[in-house]
Amino acid sequence: MRRAFILLFPLLAEPACASYSSRERVPIEAPRPWSMPRSTPAKSDGATAFWGQFGSSELDALLEFARTDSLDVAEAAARIDQAAAAVQAAKAPLLPSVEAVADIFVQSTNSRSLGSVSGTFVDAGIAAAYELDFWGKNQAYLGAARAGLQASRYDRIAASLTVAASVAVTYFQILGLRERIAITESSVTAAGQMLDLVESRARAGAALVREAAQQRSLLAQEQAAVERLKRQESAARVALSLILGRPVSWEALTADGLQSLHSPPVTRGIPPDLLSRRPDLARIEAQLAACRANVDAARAAVLPRVRLTASVGLQTAIVSTEATDTGLLYLATASVSQSIFDGGTAAAMRQRADAERREWLVKYKRAVLAATAEVQKALQDLSGIDQELASLQIVADQAQIASHLAETEYRAGAGELLAVLDTQRTLAQANNALSETRLARFLTLVGLFKAVGGGWNERSGS
Repeated sequence: MRRAFILLFPLLAEPACASYSSRERVPIEAPRPWSMPRSTPAKSDGATAFWGQFGSSELDALLEFARTDSLDVAEAAARIDQAAAAVQAAKAPLLPSVEAVADIFVQSTNSRSLGSVSGTFVDAGIAAAYELDFWGKNQAYLGAARAGLQASRYDRIAASLTVAASVAVTYFQILGLRERIAITESSVTAAGQMLDLVESRARAGAALVREAAQQRSLLAQEQAAVERLKRQESAARVALSLILGRPVSWEALTADGLQSLHSPPVTRGIPPDLLSRRPDLARIEAQLAACRANVDAARAAVLPRVRLTASVGLQTAIVSTEATDTGLLYLATASVSQSIFDGGTAAAMRQRADAERREWLVKYKRAVLAATAEVQKALQDLSGIDQELASLQIVADQAQIASHLAETEYRAGAGELLAVLDTQRTLAQANNALSETRLARFLTLVGLFKAVGGGWNERSGS
C-alpha cells in the first residue's frame, strides 16, 4: 500500500497544484472573413465615446440615468455581492476552525468497593480542527467560486450594455415617432388647405360635392394617423421610463426628430478580437473555468480525507468525597477517513460536473456562432439601408415635386382632384418610409455596436 501510494501521489495530487483562471480559454476557430464589404464603428475609447458621436446631450443624460438608476444593473450588482460572499465562504475550509467549548456533566457511582461517589465535572477550553487539502478539493471549490464571481462581473457589464442599447433604441424610436408625427401633421395642414379650396370651388359650382367628400376623408385619415402616432410615442416614453428605473411621470424629452442627430462615422474593417470583446462570451468562459474546478473537486472528493484536531483547556472536578481539583487537559489527533460505499453518490457528482462542463462548452460554441452572425447581419443591414435611403430620398423629392405640380394645376383649373389626392398620399408615404428607414439605420448602428462588444474589453475593463 505504501509503495502504491508513492506511485499514485503525483497523479492524485495534481488538483492541489492546479490554478483556476477566471476565464477558460476555449480552442474555437476564429471567424472567417465576412462575405461582404466590412464596416464597423470607428475606433473609440469605449461605450461613452460611441454614444457621444450621436451629438445628443439628451441621450448622454439618459444613459447616465440608466447607469445609476437602472433596476437591471442594480440587480446584476447584487449578484456580484452574492458571488463575492460565496468566495469568502469558499476560503473558510482552507483555514483552521477554532471554537470555544465548555462541558458540564454530573456523574454518580454506587458500588460495593467504592461506596456511593458523585461529582460534577466542568471542562472549558479551545478546540481547533483543520482538514488537510491534500488533493486540492477545497482549492478547487475556491477556484470555482472565484470564476463564478468573475462571471457575475461579466453579467453586470453585459446588463449595462443591454440597458444602454435599450435606452438608445427607445430614444431613437421616440424621435422617429415625433418625426413622423410632424410629417403627418404637415399632411393634415396641406389636406386642410386643399379642403378649403375644394369646398370653395364646390360652392361656386366649379367642383363636385364628391370631390369635397373625398378630401374630407383624406383629411380625417391623416388626423387619425396623427393620434395613432401620438399614442405610440407616449407608450415609448413610458417604456423608456421603465428602462431607466424612473417614475413614468418623468419630464418629457425636448428633441423633436432624428434630423437633430449625427450619424457615427463608419470605417472599413472588422474587430480582430471579437471573441474577447463580448462580455457574454467572457461570462461563459468564466463559467467553463468554474465547471473545470468543480470536476477537479468532485474527483478529489472520492479520495481519503486527512483531518487534524487539537484542544486545550481546564477541567474542574467537584466530588462529594474528595476536594475540588483542577487540571490542564490537552488533546491532539490525526485521522484519515475513506468512503467505502456511498451508493455511487461521489461518482454521480463527478459525472454531473463533467456533463455540466460539456454543456457550457456547447453553449460557448453556440454563442460564438451567434456573435459572428449578429455582426454579419448588422453589416449587411447597414449596407442595404444606406442604398435604400439614397433611393427613398429620390422618391420623396420627386413626390414633393409631383404633389406641388398637381396642386398648382388644380388651383389653376387645369387638373383633377384625384391627381392631387394621389400625389398627396404618395408624398406622405414617401416621407414616412424615409423616416422609418432613417430610424432603422440608427437602430442598426446600435445593434452593431452591441454585437462587437459595446466598446468593452477585458484590458480596459470599461
